[in-house]
Amino acid sequence: MMRARPTSYRRAAGKLIARQAAGAWMSSSGTWKKLTRRAARLRQEEQRTLGTLLDAPGARVAIYGPPGVGKSHLAREVAEAWAEARSPGAVQEASVAWVDARSALPGESFFDTLALALGLGPISEFERERAVDLIAEALGERGATLVIFDDADRVAADLYPLLERVEALDELRILLTSRVVLGDKGVRSYTLSPLSREDARALFITTARQARPVFDPSRVDAGALDALLAHLDDLPLAIVLAAARLTILSVESLLQRLEKRFQILRPAHGGEDRSRQALGEAIGLSWELLDEVERATLAQCAVFSGDFDLEAAEAVIETGREDAWVGDVLQSLVLKSLVNTALSDEGEELRFSVLESVAQYAAAESAPMLIEAARRRHANHYAERAGQLDLEVRGPEGERALKRLLANTSNLSVAAERLRLSEPKRARELLFCMHPTFEVRGLLGAYLERIESIGREHPEVPDSARGALIRAAILRSAGRLDAAFEAVDEAERLFESAEGDASPRAPSRSELLLEKGRVLADLGRMEEAAQAWHQGADAGSSPFVAMQLNNELGRYAINRARLGLAAPDEDAEALFERGLQRLRSSYEAARSVTHVFFRLRISLGWAMALHEQDNTLAGMAVLREEIEALRERDYRTHELSALHHLSLLAYYAGDIREAIAISAESDRGFAEMGLGMQRARNASARTVYLMAAARPEEARDVVAQAVELCDAHHQSFSALVADAQGLLCAWEVGDHELLAIHLPRVQKRLRELHSPGHEAIAAAYDVFAKLHGVGGTLTLHEARTRVDEAVERLSQTGELRRPVEAPRWEAVGRAWRAMVELCAAGEHLEAGRWPEVYDALDEVEGVRLRQADTSITVPLRHAQQLAAEVKRRYALPAQRPTHLLRVQEQGRRVQLNEDAPIDLSSRSPLRRVLLALIERARSGMPSADMEAVVAAGWPGEQIEAKSAANRVYSTVRMLRNQGLDPVIVTDEVGYRIAEGVLIVG
Repeated sequence: MMRARPTSYRRAAGKLIARQAAGAWMSSSGTWKKLTRRAARLRQEEQRTLGTLLDAPGARVAIYGPPGVGKSHLAREVAEAWAEARSPGAVQEASVAWVDARSALPGESFFDTLALALGLGPISEFERERAVDLIAEALGERGATLVIFDDADRVAADLYPLLERVEALDELRILLTSRVVLGDKGVRSYTLSPLSREDARALFITTARQARPVFDPSRVDAGALDALLAHLDDLPLAIVLAAARLTILSVESLLQRLEKRFQILRPAHGGEDRSRQALGEAIGLSWELLDEVERATLAQCAVFSGDFDLEAAEAVIETGREDAWVGDVLQSLVLKSLVNTALSDEGEELRFSVLESVAQYAAAESAPMLIEAARRRHANHYAERAGQLDLEVRGPEGERALKRLLANTSNLSVAAERLRLSEPKRARELLFCMHPTFEVRGLLGAYLERIESIGREHPEVPDSARGALIRAAILRSAGRLDAAFEAVDEAERLFESAEGDASPRAPSRSELLLEKGRVLADLGRMEEAAQAWHQGADAGSSPFVAMQLNNELGRYAINRARLGLAAPDEDAEALFERGLQRLRSSYEAARSVTHVFFRLRISLGWAMALHEQDNTLAGMAVLREEIEALRERDYRTHELSALHHLSLLAYYAGDIREAIAISAESDRGFAEMGLGMQRARNASARTVYLMAAARPEEARDVVAQAVELCDAHHQSFSALVADAQGLLCAWEVGDHELLAIHLPRVQKRLRELHSPGHEAIAAAYDVFAKLHGVGGTLTLHEARTRVDEAVERLSQTGELRRPVEAPRWEAVGRAWRAMVELCAAGEHLEAGRWPEVYDALDEVEGVRLRQADTSITVPLRHAQQLAAEVKRRYALPAQRPTHLLRVQEQGRRVQLNEDAPIDLSSRSPLRRVLLALIERARSGMPSADMEAVVAAGWPGEQIEAKSAANRVYSTVRMLRNQGLDPVIVTDEVGYRIAEGVLIVG
């Protein structure tokens, strides 16, 4: 055997790689090498991991993965990095040899190919029996060497003896790529997965710009690009081939043409050999390695949508041989990188999946009858499975059933579509079982449309009570309350007509009454709602429904007590306690009766009940616990609902900043998931938080958004809340036009809804507006009467009736009554009733300490603002005045206290001097000296000093003699108005 000198990676191995492996994925434009080097950056973590594995002395590493995942390319990048890391300063450069199992020239054996890659002479006929020993000896003399065997599974029989022979060579590293898991042989396994979506997108964009330099990803719909990448299984080979097609197709066109993916995902027509460049050929090479049983099994895997478990595989796949268990066949396909496995989220079971490209290839290569029969078995299996899980999903062990429903959502959905043509009733029943999965994902609108579309296509299929009940619940959650009420009425009618239905999935009478009550409650018909819930409780029900009914009745009782809606002969405190007891027992029962997904409404009720007991922080702790559990399980819609209620409690606890932050987070989530009704309610609550935080300008924008959302989703009460906050906002910023918009809207909404607190706000601010001349006028007596009536309504609001020793409504009442007097401050002062103004100012100051209470901070702040404005406008002294000086007709008439008016109309110098002293007092200027008095009394005149002094003395004396002596003071500077004089006019 001829021996050659060691060959460096740069000089020889690089050439061999170029000769033997360059054709692996060479695109027709010749840009593959450049593209894949850029793509290599996307596999940096994998490169580092493999590099670490190869650093170990005598490392033997195998890269496994499906066709097109990039095993060969990654091996090349790892080899280059390995060589570069060892070349600088080395006495002998590291050698790298690439052996392509499929590139042997005619008449060459595996060992001939290996010898060529190592730069050795050919192996003679006489040396073939000792080929393994000869190559092992050569490798032992090489020093640091890395040998890559690409597609090693094709030469496994020859490779195994070599691996055993070189086992002791620590300087030799071996890297294998294979679709089939090889025998142990001391080889470390590394499974290469498709790209992450982020990396897949980056590779597509890079390649697309090579194909079409003007390609602008920002002009491509992100959803379309993600859908394309998903259909391409995020495989690098498929991505590069698809992106290259942008020379003639758009992303959307590519997506539409993927039914013919193997025609699309190959290089453009050209003269070069394309056998290893097309996706179909890459998969075909793996297909050729399968026996008939494996092919039939793989083809039937194509009928699944997404992943599946062994139970489903056993029910759907027929191997064609009695002695061939489907589990064994799947294991073989896993070892050949054609079927993937992953643990379920619970880690309880393995789930199988097949790349879409592989599944499509296998189905196309198989008999249509085989696939069609598998589809029928698939539909039957998942219909039966959904029915069983539906019976379990609400119980104490129901979380496992819910997780299984969620894990199988894609297959359940496909099964429903396969059944809708031949068995539409069964398809609809399967969809009924999927209700919780759509609720988790926030897709109830799409879910309802799917159910109703079956009815439109198959009018012969009668509706059912369960279908009508589900429709009612979805319509209620969407805010379509009138339609929801019609649906629940229909459910009752169907229930009565099918009373003999013994189906375990048929709704009970108590379930119907539970939903009916919820619809009525959302319509504001609370008494009818309570009647329905009481009837449901009396009808007897499962523990799950009984718990829900008890919770609703508890919330109803507390709301009646809190909102002042108790009957005249009913003890509000006793009603409140009964409500608390119901909520407590429901919350305790929920822990044993159901699980986190279905107990949220119960937990919300208990958290709010804790707040009602002045234990808001404990209520927040309950919600945080639920949020953590929901987030851990990715129950996003329920998590957002809990966050919304947490923001309410944060507000009640006085942490307004936290309330606003949580509400903003909830808003983003509701918007992302298209939950319009919930977003409307959340936006309405955020207007309250922003006003409490004294951020009216920001609140103005949110009010407009909230009102629009609430009206669009029929959230009448939330719309009332938002409009009321808009009214408060308009008052605070002094926008009379905005005030004139919100006030009539609030009044109109209150004609349809009963809310004592909002009735009080509307009545009070209507008075304040009219006292400012907006929307009409009122006498002071009328204003006082109306505000007294508003305060009486306010006292009926449960939230403001606490704490018992100093109810919130009393503080607001004091502030509102003071605001009436301050709005009429000009009238009071003109009439000399300045004590009324100062009494009102004292009242406002007296409630200042309550302003930190978030529930009443806005009206108290408005009182403070109005007080400050009155003080500024009328230059009111800080202390109660000792005298009132009224100035009329531009100083021609003045009046001190209740004395007779003083006529200065014919005494211009006196009038001018007095007005100058008044102006100095109002503006806070110092006393007027002799020069200032002369300038004011005799403007423009040149007066000799002695004469000027005489004039000033005589003028001041005359003013004092007219009765103004108590208010004109002489000091060391000159003259001024005395302290404690209230000047009006």
